[in-house]
Amino acid sequence: MGRVLGLDYGRRRVGVSVSDLLGITAQPLTTWTGLGDTKLIQRIAATISEMGIDSVVIGDPLTTRGERGIMSERVRRFVGRLSKTVRVPVYLQDERFTSVEAKRVLRDQGRKTGSNKDVVDRISAVLILQAYLDRQSAIRRQVEDEE
Repeated sequence: MGRVLGLDYGRRRVGVSVSDLLGITAQPLTTWTGLGDTKLIQRIAATISEMGIDSVVIGDPLTTRGERGIMSERVRRFVGRLSKTVRVPVYLQDERFTSVEAKRVLRDQGRKTGSNKDVVDRISAVLILQAYLDRQSAIRRQVEDEE
């Protein structure tokens, strides 16, 4: 599978995570702030090159009913622009409830969530990427079982 970059795309901040070289586990990387889409695409392209990224996964903020909302449409437009710029596949991953889960993780660690928005975004990026990696692993196991 190779190394995968995970993103929790937001209007103000983008949480960033990365997988291990085998594409099994996700780790937090950073949070990018104050970038417009053009600069964000440049930053992603540079990260792909620097880290040897094989694919990118971006959280798709579907509504709680699994439908596309305004932010989901914005993410999809961004993915379209990004896909035209980078030479690796870009995938969407349902990100419903990742921010809620990230805040729970922080609270469980005794940390405040309101003043740690960049950390919440980073943890959300990890959750998005890990869900994608787990799904890919399950698909590979199913294919192997059928052979």
